[in-house]
Amino acid sequence: AQLAHSIGLWQVATFAERMGIKSEFRRVPSLALGTSEVTLLELAGAYGTLAANGIAHAPRVVTRVEDRHGRVLARFDPEGRKAVSAYTTYMVLDMMRDVVNRGTATRLRSTWGLDADLAGKTGTTQNSADGWFLAMHPRLVAGAWVGFNDQRITFRSNFWGQGGHNALHLVGHFLKGALANDLIDRAATFQPPPGFVEPQPPVEDERDENYYAEYDEWLSSDPYMRETYATRFESDLPSEEDEAAAEEEEPDADIERTLRARARALQPAALDTTPPPLPLDTLALKPPAPVGGQ
Repeated sequence: AQLAHSIGLWQVATFAERMGIKSEFRRVPSLALGTSEVTLLELAGAYGTLAANGIAHAPRVVTRVEDRHGRVLARFDPEGRKAVSAYTTYMVLDMMRDVVNRGTATRLRSTWGLDADLAGKTGTTQNSADGWFLAMHPRLVAGAWVGFNDQRITFRSNFWGQGGHNALHLVGHFLKGALANDLIDRAATFQPPPGFVEPQPPVEDERDENYYAEYDEWLSSDPYMRETYATRFESDLPSEEDEAAAEEEEPDADIERTLRARARALQPAALDTTPPPLPLDTLALKPPAPVGGQ
């Protein structure tokens, strides 16, 4: 939000419009978090601009008309226009490859067995009301939305409400069929523009190994905060029955099992939930509420 505000909210909205978004954007700082609503067709069109090296094409339902002998009677090729530079497009695509290779969309690889060059983005709205997923292939863009027209109706947990746990499977099933039937080229890859220089990889550190160490130490030393956060964390995880069902479908659910074990380990059998006394000068303050949004 700070970056969007610094470069100008009108710049963000104008850039999105060039990519193919037609819905009106509210020019507020939270625009960077996705608080303006768009349609799935608009998103697919914008992602298509990325997949087409920055050339925007208006979506068409009918691209050609053939007779019964396969002869083309009419063709409706959409006219393309330059919206983004090829250099910027490839940088974004390359980053979004990691969403599929080691991010929130790895189930395209592990569950659906897709080995093509893919990039994508999962999305989850506040309170798990909607799940989104868009996938890009050099020859095809596919997207799915899973949710409810009335946002008072939500998924029963943050686990099932995530785009990587619902909408992704619709796209994965579709892409698997497209690849199996040779409707798209499995060997096609996103090509860098001429003169593109690969960025240097980040310096390795020990963050992965020690990432939770300070967090665990803090919760373990404060019974009140441990109860507050661990209980909330536990409530956001699936039940044992749901987890078992997910494991049958997704054998790679190691992350969910690790999170469940961590949350339970932080919560002892007997716990004094009486809040500790606060200093007189902070009586008006309350412990921060955990953020439940994505």
